[in-house]
Amino acid sequence: MNDHLKSLVTMVIPTHYRNKFLKRILYYYKNTEFKILIADSTLEKFTEKLENNVHYFHYPNLSFVEKICDVIKKINTPYMVFCADDDFIIPSSILKSVDFLEKNPEYSTASGNIFFFDEKKMQPIRLSPHKELDYCEKEIFKHLHNTNSLNAAFSQTFVSNFYSVHRISHIHDIITYVRKYEIKEPVSFEHSIYFFSCIRGFHKKMTFFYLARSLCERAEKGIKTFSQFEDLENLKFKKMIVDYIYKHHKLPYHLIEKKINELMKPWLKYYPLQRYRDKIKKIIKLFIPKKILELRRKILSKITGEDFEEWQKIKKIIKKHNQ
Repeated sequence: MNDHLKSLVTMVIPTHYRNKFLKRILYYYKNTEFKILIADSTLEKFTEKLENNVHYFHYPNLSFVEKICDVIKKINTPYMVFCADDDFIIPSSILKSVDFLEKNPEYSTASGNIFFFDEKKMQPIRLSPHKELDYCEKEIFKHLHNTNSLNAAFSQTFVSNFYSVHRISHIHDIITYVRKYEIKEPVSFEHSIYFFSCIRGFHKKMTFFYLARSLCERAEKGIKTFSQFEDLENLKFKKMIVDYIYKHHKLPYHLIEKKINELMKPWLKYYPLQRYRDKIKKIIKLFIPKKILELRRKILSKITGEDFEEWQKIKKIIKKHNQ
């Protein structure tokens, strides 16, 4: 079964001036057989020897959105997955997600548990909710509320589907609309993935270890949040989402506009406050005994069984490439 599933999925790894991380992630995937596409916008070309299943595309100083739009055209498999160059998506979990989508055509995306780790201390920080999450509300606005609203984020059930396994037909739709509406910002593009995937189908988060997400400094400095976008970018983004819902759900246009405006208001208010919230959390931690904080970390990041073995493998690779 695995050989068949490997032929159905392609991984896309965007990178930008981070050869160290690119070497590391390619070492991790050196024994995999599914196709991997690298979209590199570094000025100088990456010259390391690549495995036969890895295909390198050089986009010197091209923007994140432009290089992703171009590399997506080169995918000829029914499923794809994005992987950040400093993260680790477990190969067997990708195949489990593909298998789920093969058996459940009403679902647009599938993934599993995510945990975040500290590159310096080499320890997991926190896990996404262990429980299985099934976003399958048939009423479109309830579905979007459950999957994309801050209510879901605050209730600890929100799981971004950006790094999930996607149906390539849905991704092609997103690229078409992103180009049509001239979406430029990386965060706008990521939110396009969230919204479009949920508009087209359901999302499944299963309980297996899926993604180890690095908390190291991101490559793209100065990336804007939703609330920092120019009014034009926000208006284009909202119109794009409204038009896509109208195309696939045939609801009154004015109703869709109203619902999307209501849905996005919390995001615009939340991001300016997020910076201050994080500072307050750091101050509060200064007054909590270290033993309590460490116990909390261990509880939130407990990894067992096969998941623990995979994490040990990832740790060894990180240490090897940090020497």
